Amino acid sequence: MRVRGVALVLVLWLVAVLAALAAGLALAARVEALQVRTLDRGGLARQHARAGIEYVVAQLLARPGWAGDGRPLEWRFAGSRVRLQVQDQAGLVDLNQAPPGLLAELFRGQGLDAVAAEALATRIVQRRSQRRGRFLAVAELRALPGMDAALYARLRGLLGVHGGALPAAEVAPVAVRMALRGWSEAGGQAPAAGAVPGSVYSIDSISMSAAGGRAHVRGVVRLDSAADVGRAYSILGWEEEDSLR
Repeated sequence: MRVRGVALVLVLWLVAVLAALAAGLALAARVEALQVRTLDRGGLARQHARAGIEYVVAQLLARPGWAGDGRPLEWRFAGSRVRLQVQDQAGLVDLNQAPPGLLAELFRGQGLDAVAAEALATRIVQRRSQRRGRFLAVAELRALPGMDAALYARLRGLLGVHGGALPAAEVAPVAVRMALRGWSEAGGQAPAAGAVPGSVYSIDSISMSAAGGRAHVRGVVRLDSAADVGRAYSILGWEEEDSLR
């Protein structure tokens, strides 16, 4: 009788262990399934955001000058809602070529006092005058002293690295036009040649799929000549969700 009791206890213990293992496996399978669905939603949204870049390029090639002034647009694609913003880089203040006074005027317009604005403009000019000091992307500003996340967020859409010595006012954001006006009234002397619109664009594409996925892709593209068979544009810069946070 005692042996039977011991055997029963062992059987019950084994059943409990197997039940715990089964519950653990079921939970792991459920978590994995949720992760796969989440990744699938994110992957679909990311592909649709990339499709937004292609859509914008097709429109720009078919209709030169289309929507290059930064106004928000919306596009529907395969059940996703895609928010688009297109900015001709000729309308931005170029970090590599803009006069120091224009940079300082722009910074003052974005909340810096006169001393801080002049100091930041000086750091930019010093950086670009160094050997291999050319800015390759606006994101490099984050490393400069005096640049914090809030200020960078305000400036990111107003600065570029593919424009000219002066922005083209007809495709410039309002803040850039105001900086141009203030700099000119203060006696700023225009360089011989400004930026020419219509060749390089920054494109923000944010996709929200019907399944709940979201993705943000930002591309800087140069439209290529129609003579370049098989190539509509060249990518000069590319960022996706993780690097944009």
